[in-house]
Amino acid sequence: DNLSAGTLILVSAVRFSVAYFSKSKRWMWFFILTAIFTFYYTYKQPLNFLPFFGSVTASIASFQSHDKHLRIGMMVGTSIWIVHNAFAGSPAAVFLEVFFLISNFIGYWRYYIRQLPPLIGTKPTNA
Repeated sequence: DNLSAGTLILVSAVRFSVAYFSKSKRWMWFFILTAIFTFYYTYKQPLNFLPFFGSVTASIASFQSHDKHLRIGMMVGTSIWIVHNAFAGSPAAVFLEVFFLISNFIGYWRYYIRQLPPLIGTKPTNA
């Protein structure tokens, strides 16, 4: 039974939409509380703890004002979802989350490890 995970994914979709427009900690707490209530009312088995923790981690990450903290938190939350999806026996969901994790890591690497300037809107350095 994946009612808990499915419901938390729906909450996540709304959370991402809200976080795009606002970084308010009030919204963060709203989505954390929503995850707690969702978990409480849909809990069926110990496996449900993983999507709950993944959702709470992603909620905290989504409302960070600094992109670096957002990316790190999302990588942690996504890793938790990968473990859940593997135990739940959903290879498509594992693939989707691994793709998201790799994409997030590439962005993190480009901007915080390698520190290249953005490609759009930059001028050549020897101009």
